Amino acid sequence: MNLAARASGTRFGRPPVDPDQVAAKLAVVADARKKGRTAADAAALVGWSRATLYRHQQAVQAKAEITAAQTD
Repeated sequence: MNLAARASGTRFGRPPVDPDQVAAKLAVVADARKKGRTAADAAALVGWSRATLYRHQQAVQAKAEITAAQTD
């Protein structure tokens, strides 16, 4: 493996997703959906595919459920 690269601070893989950016995009998509756009059209507004939209929605919902379970 690239041990020398890692030792010098190189990071591999995709960069982490900014949760604030995801939340902002989900708000845009939710507004578009309320106005009657399809999921695919709404996702395209923010540069996502429909599958990516659903994946982010599912992640946010799962996080909310975990948070709710911890507060009970």
